[in-house]
Amino acid sequence: MGQFGGGRSGAVRTRATPPVSWSSAVSSQFFPDAFAELEGPRPDFSAIAESASQPNADSGMGGDTVRSGAWSSYVSGDTLADEIKTMKLEIDKIVAKKRDFTGGGYQDARNAFSSIAAAFGVISVYSGDVRWKESAARARDRFAAAANECSQGNDQTFAVATQAAEDLQKLISGSRLDGPVANTVAWNRIATRSPLMTRLERAEKGLAEVSASEAAFAKDPERFLHEAEIVAMIGEFIQQPDFEDFDDDTYREYASTMRDAAVQAAAATKKGDFATAQSAVSALRKSCDTCHGDYR
Repeated sequence: MGQFGGGRSGAVRTRATPPVSWSSAVSSQFFPDAFAELEGPRPDFSAIAESASQPNADSGMGGDTVRSGAWSSYVSGDTLADEIKTMKLEIDKIVAKKRDFTGGGYQDARNAFSSIAAAFGVISVYSGDVRWKESAARARDRFAAAANECSQGNDQTFAVATQAAEDLQKLISGSRLDGPVANTVAWNRIATRSPLMTRLERAEKGLAEVSASEAAFAKDPERFLHEAEIVAMIGEFIQQPDFEDFDDDTYREYASTMRDAAVQAAAATKKGDFATAQSAVSALRKSCDTCHGDYR
């Protein structure tokens, strides 16, 4: 829990007074004028400064702008809310019996809390209308911490999971969460790759089932749309600053391809275009399979 919302001490710290002069042993290690040693024209940062001064509709944790596009172009507010409520029902079942939780259910609880934390993380920087926006940052930290605690099954982690489930119920029922909230949180501290990949595999399975035939697609378009948008969200989430391998060009290419295919699948669902949706799912799965071969 200490990784979230700890805050800084209010004590004023006195800095040491800089020396009036340096010894020759120190000064001899540096150029008298570093600028005189530079070669070529100096870079022009004015364009960057101008860009940085412009507000961005969706911003990342700690002031980092979202790496590509607005979150609302990947996942709707309704899908985020439905994902949280769906995972809440799963957690309720997991914590219903301590024996089931300690016997292995804690792993499922970790995955579910991670999905919830990821959704709240996106909500906290979402530009459009979405439920729980005011409480999203605190909920993000609360359920990320719960997921982190559920790394093993014992009485202590069961108590943590049970309390987190109660907090989630209160939030969904209209109450507000209490407690500290972090001003900055790295994306990889909200949800780690392993539980997100578990959720991604589940979404892929759902997309494959619904797109198996035109009849199945016509019967359950809501499920298909939900899972497609969750895949798009995860595809963008894992490319955010500080996330594992976010600075690997090949990894980002795989993630972007998966995300864009999911966006295409979601758009096709809204139009009732089965052929395009099925094709997008194939491209999505191909990207995932190739990425797993290189990074799993």
